[in-house]
Amino acid sequence: MPLPVCDKYRVLSLSFAPPEVEPANGYNVQWRAVGNTEWNTVVGILNNPILIPNVPACYNIEGTIQANCGDGNLGKTSYFAVSGSVKTCFLYSLATNGTTYTYTSCSTNQPTSVTVGSSGAVTISAYEGSISPMTGVSRLDVIA
Repeated sequence: MPLPVCDKYRVLSLSFAPPEVEPANGYNVQWRAVGNTEWNTVVGILNNPILIPNVPACYNIEGTIQANCGDGNLGKTSYFAVSGSVKTCFLYSLATNGTTYTYTSCSTNQPTSVTVGSSGAVTISAYEGSISPMTGVSRLDVIA
């Protein structure tokens, strides 16, 4: 089964302790989204950290790094795993009078509280899944 579409990307940054003697042909990196059967391969990387652009941010990533010593000689395989997550911000209307809502603010990335007063609904921008309680909450639109 194919993975769901991901439209958020990041630069995968892999830092490592270099050996005393750098490999003649750099490093080979293979990576893939967990659950995918196809590997993406990048060869001859000389930088530390290794930077790989356009890696889907929605998925957990797994992969390997090997020193490429030339003439078909590869070093010991090192494995890595990177968690994937994308935080999506939405505008929400909080409408239950007298209720104190807690949420993670998109503008500050910090936990925030607001109490709805008698003047009516309050509009906030919050990360999806961060609002508690959900009573009287309506999502208005995605903002980031």
